[in-house]
Amino acid sequence: MTKKLPVNPLNIVVIGVERLSAPLLPPLCRVLNDGSEMYRFDRPSVLVVDATQAESAAANLHREFHDIGFAACQAKVTEENVAELTPEGAVVFCCVNNLATVKIISDHCSKLRNVTAIRGGCGFLDGMIQVFARREGKNITLPIANEYHPELDAPKDEDCSGPQLVITNFAVASMMLNAFHAVLTDRISYSEAYLDVVSQNVRSFERRSCR
Repeated sequence: MTKKLPVNPLNIVVIGVERLSAPLLPPLCRVLNDGSEMYRFDRPSVLVVDATQAESAAANLHREFHDIGFAACQAKVTEENVAELTPEGAVVFCCVNNLATVKIISDHCSKLRNVTAIRGGCGFLDGMIQVFARREGKNITLPIANEYHPELDAPKDEDCSGPQLVITNFAVASMMLNAFHAVLTDRISYSEAYLDVVSQNVRSFERRSCR
């Protein structure tokens, strides 16, 4: 029989509610709300952050998942508000394409003692996730900003949005949930994972250095 793992308190921040968040948020909430899972939570909290849709997304989730405390911040992430939005000990799901926003989140998390940031990104037929974990003020894995991941081609335009397939979004959301499971069970064995929905190939690896 699987041992229940106590995870208290659990403070989750989801940044961005378009595309990738659509297949991510409902199953994430089911994990938090379903007593048959291997984790045990004491009323987890979920903060939804988005410039235009945070309030409606949080309200819709609250109607289905009553045992989760939802809050909304309908604003862009900035250097002025990032500390309030992503506190110590949070698990941050970064679902935005804007590279400037990703860097703000990454730089702030790099200053915290304990935090986990899980970033998801989708191309047309491929996608990736990155897992940034800090424990007791030390990096367990690398930050999520592109400067630490030279294999990612950063476009001149800070917003790297482009056409995305629904199936790719679901595949990346699934990988983000897999990373969340690894965080909850203290079994983070990779810092990056990449997938291709045509070849059905997924590869993960641990990067200790950006060189």
